[in-house]
Amino acid sequence: MLGTVVTGSDGHWSITTNNISNAVHTFTAFGIDRAGNVGSSSLALLGSSSGDKLSSVTAGELVVGGKGADQLTAGTGADTFVFHAGFAKDTIFGFDVVRDALGFDHNLFADVAEILSHTKDVKGNAVITYDAADTVTLIGVTKAQLEAHPSDLFII
Repeated sequence: MLGTVVTGSDGHWSITTNNISNAVHTFTAFGIDRAGNVGSSSLALLGSSSGDKLSSVTAGELVVGGKGADQLTAGTGADTFVFHAGFAKDTIFGFDVVRDALGFDHNLFADVAEILSHTKDVKGNAVITYDAADTVTLIGVTKAQLEAHPSDLFII
């Protein structure tokens, strides 16, 4: 166990992990409500500061790339890919515009319209560019497909 947290009145919580190795880690959060009912989150894959290869293997996984150029692969379920500042040049394979989602830290983009304005098709793939060092390439997905499914994009 890494630690214990109390959820705020808004339902949000966070935990800081200290002194863990610079490797890919898999996490699951467990919660206990006031009645003693226990629940768990979907699996969460968190990248390291190196270029990682992270593959979703079950439905509903959260995949958070690290600081290196990551190769991320969606699974057969509804996966969520999240990007924070300094994410580097990441590539997502198998992204399904009907079931998967992309989330960006609010310090990167203000809203979905801004994400789409930073998206261009390059060789048949949608490339979302934050800056010269930070891009997300969706292999086999076009900007038009993302525009047709704006609910795939969100700000955290």
